[in-house]
Amino acid sequence: MIFRPQIQPWHPSSTLAIEAALAVLKLAPTKFQQFSAALFEHQKEYFDANVVNETRNQTYERLAKLASKEVGVDEEAVMGLLRISDKPSAGGDLNGGNGVTADVKIMTKVRGYERGRGIPCGMDRRCDRVY
Repeated sequence: MIFRPQIQPWHPSSTLAIEAALAVLKLAPTKFQQFSAALFEHQKEYFDANVVNETRNQTYERLAKLASKEVGVDEEAVMGLLRISDKPSAGGDLNGGNGVTADVKIMTKVRGYERGRGIPCGMDRRCDRVY
């Protein structure tokens, strides 16, 4: 079975939740599936109505706490990968992303490629068949 997280752009917090999962994957690859299960169990905490009044970094902080509590990944290390700066980079970049932005871009491009080839893509979490 292949597990493929999929961002739902119509639910902005889905990007943040998947970024948190990618941070866990980078820091503790063996905990990725366990953390993904924890996200499913706690998903309503990150639905639109429950994040609308938070900043992006505040939602990241809650996700980092969840990673620490549920799977024992260091909360500060997760935040180190997720935090978005409110200052321009040394080169003046105002849209630098975070420590998993490149991973999200790759994942999104792969999903787009799969769609173009007719490989099934669900509306949210999905377990595709093994190819």
